[in-house]
Amino acid sequence: MQNGAVPQRLPGVVGAAFILGAFIFVSSVEEAHGMWTSERMREVIEQNVDALVTKLSGNTIPAAAQPQVDGLKREFVESSLRRRPLREALSLTNAVVGALVAYASTLAMRLRLRGQSWLIQAAATSIAFTLVQIGTGAVMGLEQASILSRYAPAIFAAAEPGQGLGAMPDMNPFRFVTLIPPALVGGCKIAFFGYLIRVLRRPKVQALFR
Repeated sequence: MQNGAVPQRLPGVVGAAFILGAFIFVSSVEEAHGMWTSERMREVIEQNVDALVTKLSGNTIPAAAQPQVDGLKREFVESSLRRRPLREALSLTNAVVGALVAYASTLAMRLRLRGQSWLIQAAATSIAFTLVQIGTGAVMGLEQASILSRYAPAIFAAAEPGQGLGAMPDMNPFRFVTLIPPALVGGCKIAFFGYLIRVLRRPKVQALFR
């Protein structure tokens, strides 16, 4: 871009779009890799459950709680494997969208006309797909929170005093806390891509592309 000929915000916002697109691509590919096989996905989920219970219990899993932890793992794995085809398809689609955003951003940085149009289309696609991700993420988050709420009382009850679990908290509010991360991350993406489209459609910006 020629610094003297472009609006001040354009290089920054297009550069941010490239970084975001590249990040979406890389993170989505890594996520899809973690779900590439059922065994790989099972391994990742079991590690996550162990880490969660260890954090709650204060560095160790209480021996008396191990049967409940094993049951929690089993149900988490079963739930995740049922959703595996959907989650993998979403991750791969998101990787494609991220790659398109990054590629269109490189064209827009060179003030190519198709770069502007492609970036607007890629941003609009990302907004629509993010809404799908928020919805599916909320459904899966509530499902896993429901599973955790069934096992948490037994895990807390099996812990000996002083192991770090303390009093059993009310799990009902926690179920809805799971809605916050996908909504917050998705909302930020939608806000950014909406702003990007607005910038690219300004008459002064449109006049720069050739």
